[in-house]
Amino acid sequence: MRALRMAFALCFSFFISMLLSAPAGVILPRYTPWLTLPGSYAQAAINKPSKPEPISIIYDEAPEVQPIVADEKKLIALTFDDGPHSELTPMLLDGLKKRGVHATFFMLGSRVKGREHIVARIVEEGHLIGNHGFSHLDYTKLSADSISADVMKAADTIEDAGGFRPWLVRPPYGNTNARVLSALAEPLILWQVDPQDWLHRDAQKVSTIVLDRVRDGDIVLLHDIHESSIQAALIIVDVLTERGYTFVTVEQLYSLRGVDLTGGKRYFRALPTPSTIAS
Repeated sequence: MRALRMAFALCFSFFISMLLSAPAGVILPRYTPWLTLPGSYAQAAINKPSKPEPISIIYDEAPEVQPIVADEKKLIALTFDDGPHSELTPMLLDGLKKRGVHATFFMLGSRVKGREHIVARIVEEGHLIGNHGFSHLDYTKLSADSISADVMKAADTIEDAGGFRPWLVRPPYGNTNARVLSALAEPLILWQVDPQDWLHRDAQKVSTIVLDRVRDGDIVLLHDIHESSIQAALIIVDVLTERGYTFVTVEQLYSLRGVDLTGGKRYFRALPTPSTIAS
């Protein structure tokens, strides 16, 4: 033990003598604990600077900044399935007309007969009619020929009634698969917000769900065959109008957002372009 203390004292004295005798300008090596680390870890530690170098970015020219169009409207497309209904669809049309709002109606061909005047009114008042098939069948369970035939039959029926041939399709239940996509030449319009109005049958609950979830560019799914859905739709219109939203048809929505709708593809919403994102 005594010998160990003597050895330590000699080493310490030697270190002090070197320190005192070092010529001016000579920098002694500093303590580097990472030298005890193995292999590549030690090398990485040695190469790492003790302080980060300051970073400065110099642009040859100012970076491009996307302009924000302050007066660009937030857009919403209300869509209604499974009509027309003899009493409720006209009630909805009255409410929309009073508010100056347009919507999209995905009709069932089987419900057009006897309601041709409603189909004609929808077209005359500036709304868009879409194709929801003829018999509300699950297309994922049909052959390609059967899918095409059902859509064609509905289109013919709607055109005969209102003078407008629908070119947008919403598959019943929103069900699609590869066969459905390949069988149809029309764009398939689905939705972003579904309050399940057919299930709740409560105007306040349905409108609250939509108002909580909806965002700029969304497509909202409702049905014009339930009175509570009509009431909910008009509540949604009133509240979102106060929030600065503009209601458009599905066709207008994608046109205003610069999107060309393509046959055999599914669409759920139309996000604003970088130049139309409001802060």
